[in-house]
Amino acid sequence: MSHDNDNKTRLGRRQFLKLSATAMSAAAVGMTVGCGSSSSSDSAETAAPRAVLPTSTAWKFGVISDTQWTKNDDGENPASTAVDIINNVNDEFVRHGVKLVVAVGDLTDDARQNFTATHTPTGTVISYTAEDGFGIRARYTQRLYNEGIGFFPLRGNHDDSAAAATQFLRFFPQTRTGEQNNQSIQSTAYSVQNPDVQWLPEIPRTNTAAFTMGSNFSSPVSANISDMTGLSYSFDYSNVRFVLLDHFTAEDGAYNDTTPVENAVETTANPIMHQQDWISGRLSGRSANTHAFCFAHKGLLTQDHSDVMFGYTVDNILAPDFSTFAAPGLDEYITSLEENGVRYHINGHDHMHDRSLVKSLNGSEAKVMQIVTASDSSKFYTPGSDVEDTAADYGITLVNKSNDALLWGGQRQELVAQELYTVGYYIFTVDGPVVTVDFYSAPAYAEDSFSTTPTLNFSKRETFGYSLNGESYTIAQGGDLTVVDSTSTGGTNAKIINGKNGNLQQESASGRRFNIHVNTGWLDAQDSLSEIFFLNGMAYTMGSEQTDVFTLSMSYDSSKVSSAEIAGGKFGIATNDEDGTWINAVNQNFGGGNTFVQREWQSDDKLGTWGVDTASGTVWAVVNYNGYFAVVKGMA
Repeated sequence: MSHDNDNKTRLGRRQFLKLSATAMSAAAVGMTVGCGSSSSSDSAETAAPRAVLPTSTAWKFGVISDTQWTKNDDGENPASTAVDIINNVNDEFVRHGVKLVVAVGDLTDDARQNFTATHTPTGTVISYTAEDGFGIRARYTQRLYNEGIGFFPLRGNHDDSAAAATQFLRFFPQTRTGEQNNQSIQSTAYSVQNPDVQWLPEIPRTNTAAFTMGSNFSSPVSANISDMTGLSYSFDYSNVRFVLLDHFTAEDGAYNDTTPVENAVETTANPIMHQQDWISGRLSGRSANTHAFCFAHKGLLTQDHSDVMFGYTVDNILAPDFSTFAAPGLDEYITSLEENGVRYHINGHDHMHDRSLVKSLNGSEAKVMQIVTASDSSKFYTPGSDVEDTAADYGITLVNKSNDALLWGGQRQELVAQELYTVGYYIFTVDGPVVTVDFYSAPAYAEDSFSTTPTLNFSKRETFGYSLNGESYTIAQGGDLTVVDSTSTGGTNAKIINGKNGNLQQESASGRRFNIHVNTGWLDAQDSLSEIFFLNGMAYTMGSEQTDVFTLSMSYDSSKVSSAEIAGGKFGIATNDEDGTWINAVNQNFGGGNTFVQREWQSDDKLGTWGVDTASGTVWAVVNYNGYFAVVKGMA
């Protein structure tokens, strides 16, 4: 069973602490940010200002990937489906209060065809069909349906056949209409072959009422592709447009994968490149100030697999040489995402947690964050092993096993984060312009695979995110953090005035170095109160929220604070504690002290030093974490 370790980390308590309009109005006498508050500088001191946690518009969705069971059925994983892991992760989604879940492919391991599996408890060999496999996956989605949580799946290469397309569309009508928990379909899902009913915990159907989630459903239509209705699809929920991309075999048997053959000549029926007009239209046609996320099973440029959603296989690369291989449509796709403000492409297939920026090479200078999702299966991969093993078949020894170096001369990819050999899931929190992503994982206790699901003790491993109204910075190892400089629409300036990226990590397979990807943003407030600064992405050690030591500076309106209030030691940069109180930012540091000075920052100021520079109208603090910051008077 899983355990909640949020209380052991700082961002779990603080990451989503927002100052709502209501709370800020009530706290007007206690806070001065940027160009200002309606409170008078000589107001009597009141209790420390507080916040509402989170804002009323915040909502969450989850991501799960590759729910394959590749071993014999041990009594808890029927029909090549990792049901035991699914049940664990579904409990986590319920605990986090998500509204919907996206599954990014490989719903089963073998259900694309008729297949057999040995049932370990009885010693018998069970014969399955595609109906059994997809029926089992739908049956163990009932845990989500019982809570009114939507489920939006994609297929993967292990779901790739005409029969699989038919069963996918049969058991998951929500990909066309948004209808969830159809009573007739779920009754069928509970009637398919399941030899594990006496070993697996039963999921009772406590909610038998169908419900609809999402709106504005659409699928691509093109003369160049087969009918992809409900396979590739897009829909809206709240302030997000979801675009889910299928590149596999349609019901009519036309092959939709994008693997080119014979010197990159595109011969397949339904490659993603033929869906690009629809993709671009869905991304550009959404409402202003909304988010969009793109999902597919295969990635853009991954660490183990060389096959991606735009083509190429290891054999194409290694025979006869290592020349750069064209992936038709890849640059156009990345450029479309950049032009339409899409920050994340999310995929599975690689069975590891990996984040990187993937760049176009067509002169657009576009790039997008690729989030390769952690395995929810019985198997895991190692960066570079795919091409290394195939190279050995050709008598070739690879010196640098990076797919980026092998395929693109190291030009496409900037690494950000990676974790191997863990079972994981993702919680996206959407709060107005701000998106934060929490990655949770549990050790798998085996490098390559396991035959029985271990106890899954999930903990938060990293938090990252962005804001529609902020900036992004990619900072190499040893690079200056002082490039971070942002000004809100209300005139508040926040910038880092000292610090460097001290990350020394390298990817084990290729020796490539990891970058940090820093994101900023602003949260608005009413009643002339100024913005709150969002700072994210500087932590780089998995499982820790500590960053390098840096000095944050923010501007303030000198007319809104008196000399006595400044000297009193309760005016400066604040952050929120777990109870929603604005407290001195240095009090949340990892180590360090609390030293107040009334002067400009100096290069020998240590962690925990903070001050007010009245000459420049700024406050500053030496800290070592990310979060939400504001200039506050009356802070605790």
